[in-house]
Amino acid sequence: MNPEAERLLQRLVLRSGRSKSDVIRRAIEVLAEQAESGLKMKPVFERVEHLLGVATGGDPTLSKQTGRRFTEQLRQRRKSSS
Repeated sequence: MNPEAERLLQRLVLRSGRSKSDVIRRAIEVLAEQAESGLKMKPVFERVEHLLGVATGGDPTLSKQTGRRFTEQLRQRRKSSS
């Protein structure tokens, strides 16, 4: 087992109060359940789709002309540091 996996295992052992064998056994059970139920990692868009469009407020023009605004900020910064 690589050092990172060993560290994670030790942390799980300490938090759960279980033995290493128990933690590993449970991890295998969870992975098997996921595989059997056909759970696969969904694409990022599908995982956050329900969140899109739920936030409101703020200035709707903030994303307009960002290149021009950024350039202007750089010019101002250059002037103030000279």
